[in-house]
Amino acid sequence: PKEEDIASCKVAAIDPYFLEETQKVAELCVKLGKPFVTIDCRHDSFLHQHCAINVVSKECTGSEQYKDKTVEEIFGLLTETTDGLVIITRGEKEMLYGRKGQPMKKMKPFTTTVKSTLGAGDTFKAGCVYGLLKGMSDDEIVRFASACSAIAISRFPLPLNPPTMDEVEKLINAD
Repeated sequence: PKEEDIASCKVAAIDPYFLEETQKVAELCVKLGKPFVTIDCRHDSFLHQHCAINVVSKECTGSEQYKDKTVEEIFGLLTETTDGLVIITRGEKEMLYGRKGQPMKKMKPFTTTVKSTLGAGDTFKAGCVYGLLKGMSDDEIVRFASACSAIAISRFPLPLNPPTMDEVEKLINAD
């Protein structure tokens, strides 16, 4: 990671899977005051504690660390340990989202025919980054990211046919 790269960005997207490099990017974002979106970070991690948004999948909430907790208890742990927006995605079930000190909100994901879930989480994260860049509200970010992901899982292969803005807007407006 290079400080000048982080300094020149408006919002960063950070995957937790690159270990030391991930930590360095998050530390640079904090140092330089750059918001970042991450995925599947535990409540006790530096990334989660300093994120603008953490998108947590059902795979993460079903992990060994949270095995004895309800999704509502996990949501409480996550929201109490960050000032950022926490979004728990659960496949076709309602998403849970919110912030510290606020009531938990729910949103049903868009209905679509699933062809492949490959890239669904990354597309959702990208939708969150876009939402932050555009100054969307939390409700708008969750809805926008959900629409991006719904379109992504309706096609294969996703890298050759990513969602377009027109498709996302059409899906949002059709609901």
